[in-house]
Amino acid sequence: MENCNVKKAEGKLGVLVVGLGAVSTTFMTGVLMARKGLAKPVGSMTQYDKIRVGRGAEKKYLHYKDIVPLADLNDIVFGSWDVYPANAYESAINAEVLKEKDIEPVKDELVKIVPMKAAFDHNYAKRLDGDNVKTCANRWDMMEQVREDIRNFKAANNCSRIVVLWAASTEIYVPVDEKIHGSLASLEAAMKADDKEHIAPSMCYAYAALSEGAPFIMGAPNTTVDIPAMWELAEKTKMPIAGKDFKTGQTLVKSGFAPIIGTRCLGLSGWFSTNILGNRDGLVLDEPANFHTKEVSKLSTLESILVPENQPDLYKDYYHKVRINYYPPRNDNKEGWDNIDIFGWMGYPMQIKINFLCRDSILAAPLCLDLVLLSDLAARAGRYGTQRFLSFFLKSPMHDYTQGEVPVNHLFQQYVMLKNALREMGGYEADEEGILNFVKDSQYADKYDFLCGAPLVNMGGAELYAVVIADTKYSVSVYRAEITDNGEYSVNTDNALYNYNGNGVDYFLLRCNESEIHSNVSLSFKKGNDSFSLFPMLSGMDGQLVDGNYYDFSIYSDYVGSGESEDKNVAIAREILLESQDVQYYISMGMSVQYTGQIEEIEGRSCWIFALGTDRDDQFVRERYYGVCDNLIYYYDSLNDKWEMLGKG
Repeated sequence: MENCNVKKAEGKLGVLVVGLGAVSTTFMTGVLMARKGLAKPVGSMTQYDKIRVGRGAEKKYLHYKDIVPLADLNDIVFGSWDVYPANAYESAINAEVLKEKDIEPVKDELVKIVPMKAAFDHNYAKRLDGDNVKTCANRWDMMEQVREDIRNFKAANNCSRIVVLWAASTEIYVPVDEKIHGSLASLEAAMKADDKEHIAPSMCYAYAALSEGAPFIMGAPNTTVDIPAMWELAEKTKMPIAGKDFKTGQTLVKSGFAPIIGTRCLGLSGWFSTNILGNRDGLVLDEPANFHTKEVSKLSTLESILVPENQPDLYKDYYHKVRINYYPPRNDNKEGWDNIDIFGWMGYPMQIKINFLCRDSILAAPLCLDLVLLSDLAARAGRYGTQRFLSFFLKSPMHDYTQGEVPVNHLFQQYVMLKNALREMGGYEADEEGILNFVKDSQYADKYDFLCGAPLVNMGGAELYAVVIADTKYSVSVYRAEITDNGEYSVNTDNALYNYNGNGVDYFLLRCNESEIHSNVSLSFKKGNDSFSLFPMLSGMDGQLVDGNYYDFSIYSDYVGSGESEDKNVAIAREILLESQDVQYYISMGMSVQYTGQIEEIEGRSCWIFALGTDRDDQFVRERYYGVCDNLIYYYDSLNDKWEMLGKG
């Protein structure tokens, strides 16, 4: 973690959980048992997963805690709110998820976790009848009482940080209303006016958490933080938010299996999903108004992976149905059935059937741990607003739907986002998804929106190019290139890394150039007897593309050479020169480099001229001359009176 700039996880981390039911008590018991060495936190990415960082000889596979400073399990302090007054030990026994032998060793700690009175509205969860609830004048008062709870808990337990996690039941569906949810000011006005229709209790928890400097995680499909007003609050308070709905059973399968169908280019006629479960969550979802909230969450997954508009032959008009049925005998043992009707070559039909007998809380508990630890990490890293890298753990990932953003539901794409966020926070280089997100978040998304869906050719390096083939009669191949000792390129044409042959998309993104001095990639263009190659690279003088046979459609909002001082150009050229082994050798002998103040034309290029020499009695004696331009270095051959290329590396 030498390059990590994330604040250390010092002091106690308070984890305040909304809801003290099966999921939360399983989560708490597992953490308490794990830190005593009596159980393993199986299923937790933060505790077990390893990811690659670095490249080449620097490549290594590390646990998350070895990349970024995660909070230690021993530093976690649990608290809760619930409509029922039973403590965590009683609730864990009543939930009947864990065996008594796995609860008793931490009984003393669980007994001390007594839920605070819940901010609750019976109209939002009519199947719950607990009376351990707050008496509130209005929604604003409800929020203020939760804020006070957070402050009191933090002080009483000597916590340096707090994370608030919603692990309570699904509320009735609250559609986004732009007039109420579109701005923070409108939301606050509605809370003060006690607008019970548009302000759910969960919104009061979220507002309170963010206002108290605590990240908020929505583990149910509730609207809550997935509204512009909460995004604005998260920006204002500089706090992370994440949601929504824990990705535990059937949706986990769907987000992982649907990409198999899509990647294999098989067609889909229909996908029917049904669940049975008998815990408190199932009881609440037995109410149609609450089920609708869950249904919206579950239905969104498939449609963003197998998109009809992208592949109309394969995914046009497929039928997608999701059902959840309350079945008390199963308790927390959920069962999901998926019937998938697909078709293949020449339209011939096939079927896939999946029967997943899972334990809802056993799958949810590690998600709770990971979301808590990673949200705390994000806050210490200065990341705020929607944390898209946490989509891996959630059914219906938050996204800016006001700008037409499409959520990423593809499990393996989500995993890339997670890994890249950890790499970036740990001071390592990100991979593909980070690049694609950069394009989507840049001004190129507005001006050249087609690039948001462009294929990516990743050669490694710090430069990103968009290649658009203007004449589609050309074939284009991407090859790896290396620089030789004499400054010429050697191209490996035996292995094309990407090919365009006049069909498919005629544009792609190219990440390349690990060196600032030369390119590591060759673009080969062919049409009949006409052929040429490009070695894309940026000028060290002004950051623009080096002259070549192309049209530059880059957006140059700020670049050296237009309105910038000459001193900055000279400094860049000097830096390039000082990187050469030739100059480094002479400097080691006690010589130094000075800019002559001259620009000279060399091989059609305007080069900055530098002198290398020795300081003698207040006089600088020039002994060698160099010209620098577009990452090229020339030296002056005085015997033959001509400039020779020193090299490109």
